[in-house]
Amino acid sequence: MRFWPPGSDQEMTAAMALGAAVRIAEAMLFAAREPLSEDLLGAAMPAGVSIRDVMAHLEPHYAARGVNLARIAGKWTCLLYTS
Repeated sequence: MRFWPPGSDQEMTAAMALGAAVRIAEAMLFAAREPLSEDLLGAAMPAGVSIRDVMAHLEPHYAARGVNLARIAGKWTCLLYTS
């Protein structure tokens, strides 16, 4: 699915929803003291945005920065790489 650059109003709305969902997921994951279930994360997503799509977008973004977004036993957490 192509989100940017948007070619129509529908694509613009989808791109904006994904952007909002990414920010929500980031805030939830980095503030959490324990791994978060997909159900909990998914309930906070804008309508029409899948938490799996959001995590697929975030995983490579953070991997390049030393943060591993890991799904363990159906829950998501942030694991920091250390040297």
